[in-house]
Amino acid sequence: MRQSWLVRTCAAVVFFAVLLSFADTVRAGNIYLTGHDLENHGGQAGYDTRILDYLRGISCGNVIERIKYKIAIVGSEAAWNWSDSAVLAKPGFGPVTFYDTDDLIAGTASWSDVLANDVLVIMSATAMQAGGAPNLNALGIAEINAHAPHILARFNAGMDLWVNSSWNAANYYGFLPPDFAVSAAAYGKSNGFVATTAGFLFLGLTPPLMNHFSHNRFSTFSSALTVMERHPSADLPGGQAIISLGACNVKFRSVVDHLECYKVKDFGPKMQVVVDLDSAQFGLAEGCKVGKAMKFCVPVKKFVIESNLPPNPFEGQDLQDDRVCYKVTCPKTDRTIDIEDQFGSRKLGKLKTFELCTPARKLPPGELSVVKVNDL
Repeated sequence: MRQSWLVRTCAAVVFFAVLLSFADTVRAGNIYLTGHDLENHGGQAGYDTRILDYLRGISCGNVIERIKYKIAIVGSEAAWNWSDSAVLAKPGFGPVTFYDTDDLIAGTASWSDVLANDVLVIMSATAMQAGGAPNLNALGIAEINAHAPHILARFNAGMDLWVNSSWNAANYYGFLPPDFAVSAAAYGKSNGFVATTAGFLFLGLTPPLMNHFSHNRFSTFSSALTVMERHPSADLPGGQAIISLGACNVKFRSVVDHLECYKVKDFGPKMQVVVDLDSAQFGLAEGCKVGKAMKFCVPVKKFVIESNLPPNPFEGQDLQDDRVCYKVTCPKTDRTIDIEDQFGSRKLGKLKTFELCTPARKLPPGELSVVKVNDL
């Protein structure tokens, strides 16, 4: 009896300490990812309500009242089932709206309306019935991924995300940015699920809620996500499959680490410039001749909408300066390097210097003054 009392007391102390740690923060988004397709199993005996309560802040701070919590469900089949309702409305919660991805693609439904809600629920890529149409089909997944920048911005401003089972669907998590990249493998079980300490404290997960079909596990995921539910498996690394993940008051990092480059026609004077280029990687290249401007590049964010390659989380430093890239001719070299980026690892050979990109800034209209230059 005394041990049980101590366990409950310690759990309560931890719980309220977490709540206090969020008390003075500005509300960012809360997120829950699960390998269950709850909409196909009647909400799993109240698991759906626990997820919504977690997301609206009951365990994260900055709570939104149930009755004011507006829910958007996005899918390709209007087949959502709650644990306590046979209709779309969720008892005790704010309005629930279903947005068909066909309508979003056609423009008869608006993403601005979707993102005006408090939580965005992404339906599973599984089907309600064997052999039936998936709740979220491939075109629907592509439509969601195409609006990744808008979802990211709204999440960072406080909208919550509940993402259900990917099953075997490619790019299901493609709307998540690189630092939250999630890869999922097929994993079908119907019992034996175990709540982690966080899952028990923050959602009250118990076997009756969890012991329903799963369709995927999470093999890689951001360290910002906390494991809420697992399934013991001696065949997997660490002896367990990760089934559900969550995070409170987090922001998707928006890294501007790419350059979008435009071909240009250089109307400037003829250049007669020779430079030495000193690289920490390749050493000194002397006597390089600089020619006309070839490209103008600006820093951008990039979101992968479709890819036949698995995600490879990789980030560079934030970029701020525009660049002008000039044609350049340097002494010949014969170099080969191995590189890794967001699309994987590869070998690059026959490296040849052909451009030099310099920091630049755009001038306001009318500020450019033209000066006649005599050729040397």
